[in-house]
Amino acid sequence: MKKDENGVSGIQSLSFRVSGDEMDTESGYDLSTVIGSLNDIESLVNKTYLSLNNRQRFNDQDAQRLNVRLKKLEKGSLWTQLDIVYHNVVIPALPYLAANQDFILVTIKDSLKYIRAKRTAEKKGQTPMIEQKAGAQSVVVNATGNAKVRIIVPQGLPKVADELQPEFKKLSEHIDGKGVSSIGIGSNLSPDVSEELKLDENDKELLSTKEITSDEQFSIVGKIFSGNFSANNGKILVIQTGESSLEIGKVYRTEISKELHAEDKWKDMFLTARPYYCKLKLKSDSNGFKVDRLVITDWENENWDDYLEVAE
Repeated sequence: MKKDENGVSGIQSLSFRVSGDEMDTESGYDLSTVIGSLNDIESLVNKTYLSLNNRQRFNDQDAQRLNVRLKKLEKGSLWTQLDIVYHNVVIPALPYLAANQDFILVTIKDSLKYIRAKRTAEKKGQTPMIEQKAGAQSVVVNATGNAKVRIIVPQGLPKVADELQPEFKKLSEHIDGKGVSSIGIGSNLSPDVSEELKLDENDKELLSTKEITSDEQFSIVGKIFSGNFSANNGKILVIQTGESSLEIGKVYRTEISKELHAEDKWKDMFLTARPYYCKLKLKSDSNGFKVDRLVITDWENENWDDYLEVAE
């Protein structure tokens, strides 16, 4: 990896394997699976690049800076070496990746490990407790009891992982347990060595969740103009926020934490611009996860009256 004032340049190589009965040279590969899986791994790489730079759309300028090339194709299970060629790209925002020449592959591995840990805990009815540490170099999972699981992650990883989940889901959809049994991604550039990351039927089930709550808490200024006190929900107009997934001036459905169920405070919230801490509820569709509603987790007491004169 070369670094200069314009960014970083280099090549990251990875192995990509699709295993199953349909991946046989004698009978011929299933073309739709081959093309679809290669398109999806490219999409995962591109989305990783965007997420590390807090962006949403891969444009023509990005395509000039980063592209995925098919380097080798081996017989047997569909095994390929893919080269991620990048030129003058922005150094990743996550501190633990800044000096790592394999920052894309490391992000993919750590994101899937984090998603697996969090979704597995939720599936078991446990509460995942996410702890982001600036000095953490990987994902560490510690069971704290029957009801809670502590997941220690590098600072900033949960947001990136949440954005990559739809890409992992698309890859896993090729797995049917028959024609395709698993999909592997790794750094070992030999078809005789197993990949470090492998998606199988269990992952497909785990990734098929229809709704997730983001782990990142963020601030907004919003005006609640309708609500149901008993149900703890309503609608909110977003006036100010730094959250890239939200649109200023748009109305969203909102949930309000049961811990904030105070009648006097609710009366103070309506029809007035107020500062809140929020998380996102995301629902999946054919194009990935989209914002379904906001969850107000707390209010900013220190700045509660600072936005009374803010115009919509």
